[in-house]
Amino acid sequence: PEYDELVSAVKNGSVQRDFENAQKQAKAIHSLLGINNDLILKVVDFQEFMKPVSKSKKVNRKKIEASEPTVEQEIVEDINTSKITTVEDINSSKITIVEQGPIHVVEDSLVSDVAIENNESKDDEQYQNDLNDLVDRARKASIPAEANALVRYTRSWTEEQRKPLMQAIHARLVELDELNK
Repeated sequence: PEYDELVSAVKNGSVQRDFENAQKQAKAIHSLLGINNDLILKVVDFQEFMKPVSKSKKVNRKKIEASEPTVEQEIVEDINTSKITTVEDINSSKITIVEQGPIHVVEDSLVSDVAIENNESKDDEQYQNDLNDLVDRARKASIPAEANALVRYTRSWTEEQRKPLMQAIHARLVELDELNK
């Protein structure tokens, strides 16, 4: 409770309890960022670092804060110097492409576009086959219930897609009505 910030930092993984884990974490972050330089780790005694300063010594507190570099400042300076060295390394190196392999991202996106177009054409073919079959069955329906039952096969269709079938069913219902009279 006295060091809530420290406890929350340890729980969130930004502070390590022992030197080895801190070293491993710093190396992991450096390798993630692509930084290849030596690590300089400093063990900080947080009881000394986070000692509450009495309120009567406001002038001294400002001097102490200004004179002692904080851990955050050291980390920022270390990262900035490592970034500068990596930027200098990048600028000084001359990259030449010797061989270029297949570019999977572009290839995959083109393949997926073609697959979508093929699926759409397959869907259109399937729709036409289903529509022709249902219209044929509507023309051959012997009772109104049989003709009306064909609508249930078109639940996933749009109104525009259903229109030819509905016209065929309507025509057959009119024929059946005339036959029953």
